[in-house]
Amino acid sequence: MTFAAIDLKTAPSFLKGESVDNRQPTYTQSTGGQESPAKINAKPDHGASIHKSCRCRRHITVVVNLFRPLPISLGLMLSCLCSAAFASTAGLLGTGLFDAAEPKSVNAAGSRSIPARNGMMEFSQMLGPAAARPFEGQRGRSEHKTLQYTILRDSCSLSTWLAIGAVGQGLLVACLPFKYAVLPAQALLGYRLGKALLMHGGLLKNSQAEGVIQGKFTAQVPGPDGAVPTLPSENPICLLVLAARSNGPLGIFAPGFREVGKYMESMRAALEDGDDGVDHGFLCQTMYLAANERPTANQLMMMCYFRSADDAHAFAHGQTHRKAWEWWVGITQRYPHLSIRHELYDVPAGHWENISINSHPAGLSGMNAPVRCEGGWTRPLFDARKLNLRTTMGRLGHTDGSDNEKYGPEPY
Repeated sequence: MTFAAIDLKTAPSFLKGESVDNRQPTYTQSTGGQESPAKINAKPDHGASIHKSCRCRRHITVVVNLFRPLPISLGLMLSCLCSAAFASTAGLLGTGLFDAAEPKSVNAAGSRSIPARNGMMEFSQMLGPAAARPFEGQRGRSEHKTLQYTILRDSCSLSTWLAIGAVGQGLLVACLPFKYAVLPAQALLGYRLGKALLMHGGLLKNSQAEGVIQGKFTAQVPGPDGAVPTLPSENPICLLVLAARSNGPLGIFAPGFREVGKYMESMRAALEDGDDGVDHGFLCQTMYLAANERPTANQLMMMCYFRSADDAHAFAHGQTHRKAWEWWVGITQRYPHLSIRHELYDVPAGHWENISINSHPAGLSGMNAPVRCEGGWTRPLFDARKLNLRTTMGRLGHTDGSDNEKYGPEPY
């Protein structure tokens, strides 16, 4: 074996023990005329390469520590994905293993016929009878909480909510070790994604389909005594729209708007439960939040259905509404940033109609005016695949419902 000798005069400085930073480059110039002009040959800087390598290792270590908490959340999400995929595959294979987890819905195919009055028409109800009157003790609290949450969410823009979350996450990082500070956000996202996938695959009940009625149905206003209607839109209705909005820079936190919300809630409760025991012919109400006016603090609207304009007028002069109106007259000069409005539509019989397909009862179809039927009470929802309830003109009483047959059969 042959070993090459090292000339310390020409060896790199780091082999001779010299400081790397004190090295000076060596310049050589040919004198034989063969190479001109002079070449500058700097010796390779091995120390700088070692320094860059150390910095790269430190950066890699920081990145690894950053993603160290991820395996737990990724494992949870992966297990949820596998479960959802298995559930979907089982459903496609027709095993029926997860069919029982689906929310129960009512199909119009099982609807029962209600005897017609005066031999006029026989509408088929969508839902079975109940011993107790529907809606008793079922409204109010849950709807009010959902409304409060929706109004609060609309009070700030998306960027503001993200900034609030970023500040909260920053406080956690400052107070806790990094791997524990990011764990709550990862766990929440993993839980919600996993739950959605399990519901999609059929392993969990689909909460989004709660209360949905499968099929095509229409709402018909019954008589005051709960008598089943025998003609489409045979009774008149009245629609009252109440709306309020805060135009101040603080939005819903502006002075006075909280009181506006309280009075609107008191009027809603009075309509649902009766104003001092007086029946104002109230059918139902639905709350809406305008979504196309401005980015935040949009208009809050309450649509109220009455049997007639006289019933709506009687409520306006009742104790609950008069109390709210007197408060408004007293503060309107002090709080010019608050706005309210109303619209009233008096609709005679035969001039209104509605249709719902695979929908939850909303609007007029959510009216708390049950009809009498064999075995108890039920909602005034009827099969819209039959008789003149099949088409818009039929539900207005203008045709027998066969005017759309030229387009072919319906898929319901």
